[in-house]
Amino acid sequence: MKRFPWRQARIVFVFHFLVSTYSAENSLHAGWTSGKEAVSVLGQNDFSAEQANQGGGTPSATSLSQPYDLALDPTTRKLFVCDGANNRILRYSSAAAAATGGSAEAVFGQDDFNSSAAGSAANRFNTPRGITVDATGRLWVADANNARVLMFTDASNRSNGPSADGLLGAVTFGAPVFGSGQGQFSSPDDVSAGVSGVIWVVDSLNHRVLRFDDGAAKAEANAQDLSNNLGLADGVLGQSGYGTSDINRGSGSNAPVINGFDRPSRSETDEEGNLWVVDTFNNRILLFSDASSKPNGADADGVLGTKDFLTETSPGGGQNRFWGVRGIALDPRGDLWVTEEFNRRAVRFPDAAAAAISNAGNPTSNTALPDIVLGQPDFDTNTLPSPPSASLMSSCVAICASPYGELWIADSSDHRVLRFTPDSDSYRGDGLVGVKKSSLKGNNRYNSSGSGQSVTSKSANLKKLKFYLRQENDGDYGDDLRLTGTKKNRYFKIDYYRKTGGRKKITGQVTGAGYLDAALPSGSKTDFEIEVKPQKAAADRSKTRKIKITSSSLLGGLKDRVKATAKTLK
Repeated sequence: MKRFPWRQARIVFVFHFLVSTYSAENSLHAGWTSGKEAVSVLGQNDFSAEQANQGGGTPSATSLSQPYDLALDPTTRKLFVCDGANNRILRYSSAAAAATGGSAEAVFGQDDFNSSAAGSAANRFNTPRGITVDATGRLWVADANNARVLMFTDASNRSNGPSADGLLGAVTFGAPVFGSGQGQFSSPDDVSAGVSGVIWVVDSLNHRVLRFDDGAAKAEANAQDLSNNLGLADGVLGQSGYGTSDINRGSGSNAPVINGFDRPSRSETDEEGNLWVVDTFNNRILLFSDASSKPNGADADGVLGTKDFLTETSPGGGQNRFWGVRGIALDPRGDLWVTEEFNRRAVRFPDAAAAAISNAGNPTSNTALPDIVLGQPDFDTNTLPSPPSASLMSSCVAICASPYGELWIADSSDHRVLRFTPDSDSYRGDGLVGVKKSSLKGNNRYNSSGSGQSVTSKSANLKKLKFYLRQENDGDYGDDLRLTGTKKNRYFKIDYYRKTGGRKKITGQVTGAGYLDAALPSGSKTDFEIEVKPQKAAADRSKTRKIKITSSSLLGGLKDRVKATAKTLK
């Protein structure tokens, strides 16, 4: 331990943690309360409005008409909305900035915000239904009535009306050609980006999902060669091979099967390479584990919404079945959110992969049940609201989740997109402190009594003293944490250093507006060093300096405070 150069003094630091209330009851639902209200709305100026294009004859930068899907750019966190009936995609500057009645910053599929005509050129859509943004910022659009998928590179920085850079499902950007071949679609409803560049396309009317390995390269090459179809699929699920389009693989009664679909509408992938498929007309969701390695027509590994793969569950309300299942999204915790158009709700499945696989192996009853519902007050209600509100929706068709845990839900028939945020206690910062980097201590408790650990360090002869601090995101979702501290006075000088990623002095930020850890993922941490130097004015004096260091969650408003007391002793 380094020491201060002055003599005849001792510095004593005592750290106490004052932390926010967090109840065990809240932890059961990981930050969500069923039936809660949305915090903002896009497409309308308030929560009770429900007219297409806000009752106007033409669209605008603030209106929507039957939004079908949503996507966030992981590189910029800009929000994209698939505005289906207006034949366009709207881009909003950021998810956080998209407040009630917010205006889009750019439009795809049209030259301006007031146009809505369909077309088949490289810069037009005809009823786009599904979108995703991959890890490199490419926007993928399932252009349903043009029977194709379009790719736009660097989508967050494109100006209005750009032409596509990639094409799948067709030879040229001309009139659509529908088909079931290896490089054709018939009403593609969705597209999702998997691991290692894999692109999955939900080819709804062909009752299949196609896999394109290195999909971006295929799409780009195909767009540049207008005489050959270079965008051929590398695999298919739902059919035994290419060229067939049988419902449920042609089962005699069109009953569900373990390896077929009936009008699939959405897909989602995770970091493990698992593929989720929304099998809409079978009122279920299928899970394919390590999907890219599966042969054509492979069996599913898990199921949600029914008790097994072969039983057709009648649609309806309740906790154990779907009605009009349409949208799907994985949140940062790995929980699966599902939207149901006719139950007018979104529901959450915790630990969904394990639940779906377990459910498939237990054919006696549906054991995979959701634990949270949004859009309705409970699982048994599916009331059509008149008018809609901040907590009641008319037709939930799509959903996406941000790293902060917030949810965006497309309420299509109310021509709006709602934003829901987790309960405030989902965002919790925790502080740990020690005299060595290797011996940081935290109380790992959340209460308002101020009880917790304390760390004391002594330095004789006014030697320089260092303490080490860690700021952790102990919440359920990503958070913005701000670290604030105490300024120096005539007796003590206090400097703050960020250690993670290299030692960097941040005193001005900490003691000014506060040092910001933006979008700190759940479970991650940042290390700091606090250096205290007694000034010459403190020599041969008994002086006390209380230092307060506070870590604040900007999303939840919760604080974790560290107190330090410095004393110079004669």
